Amino acid sequence: MTLMLLWCPALTSLTIGNGNKIGVSGATAIAQYCQRLTSLTIGAGNKIGSDGAKAIAERCQDLTSLTIGHGNKIGGVGATAIAEHCRCLTSLTIGADNSIDSDGAAAIAEHCEWLNYFSVESWTFDRSGQGATRHEEYMSITALKSHSNVRISIGGLTLMLLWCPALTSLTIGNGNKIGVSGATAIAQYCQRLTSLTIGAGNKIGSDGAKAIAERCQDLTSLTIGHGNKIGGVGATAIAEHCRCLTSLTIGADNSIDSDGAAAIAEHCEWLNYFSVESWTFDRSGQGATRHEEYMSITALKSHSNVRISIGGLTLMLLW
Repeated sequence: MTLMLLWCPALTSLTIGNGNKIGVSGATAIAQYCQRLTSLTIGAGNKIGSDGAKAIAERCQDLTSLTIGHGNKIGGVGATAIAEHCRCLTSLTIGADNSIDSDGAAAIAEHCEWLNYFSVESWTFDRSGQGATRHEEYMSITALKSHSNVRISIGGLTLMLLWCPALTSLTIGNGNKIGVSGATAIAQYCQRLTSLTIGAGNKIGSDGAKAIAERCQDLTSLTIGHGNKIGGVGATAIAEHCRCLTSLTIGADNSIDSDGAAAIAEHCEWLNYFSVESWTFDRSGQGATRHEEYMSITALKSHSNVRISIGGLTLMLLW
């Protein structure tokens, strides 16, 4: 590869295909011999690492378009170097499994305000030819929705939240496994939210639910999909802090237990839509709150084979 780069000193555009495994040494050669580049694509699986990304960023500062395919493992160090040195970028793509982490995300958010095309993992924004930069466009975004099953990294999630400070509605798709760290990022950067959906299998746990509840107190609609394991601690925090809720959905396998059920029953009297496991009550648009409606119920029947938890059962009986 070095021979080709030496023979072509006037290169302004270079594409390295997927799976060539050029590594740090290949990235360093590009940085050394291709400092006139304005467009560079490093395909998936080339494993340039943070050192390779840093070398390219420090020497190829005229880049206007940069694509780093998935699995190059550039890390927060590489992402930060790109953000700090490649100030001419208008197009940036970073594939999955690059581990850009929160520090890398913060650097991109701070320094790459002139992008009009950006893609990280499942998030893509394209304002090419529309006259608006990333900064101008994203500052006004109020609703954001991720795809399901794309395993959003903490870096990718943090970047989107930093770039969209006006969010009032956020949906995290099923199976992204954002975990406690992702939930904490939402709590830190999205305190204006009025609607939040955490899809099934994101595993935010009780600590994640507690962080969201304590910081996102303007929520009027909250959905926690099944298998997030928020427990009684998470359910109690939601009940105690999210006093504006009118719609609450808690899926199965969240283990809200009797304490969580008691807290919801005590504090969430203004709900007009509620769903927990197999139990759903909907008084939306009918003018009656949960408290007014449920106090008069004299008969209740559950579905079969839904494995009602003690928390879910306790909540229905208390209500």
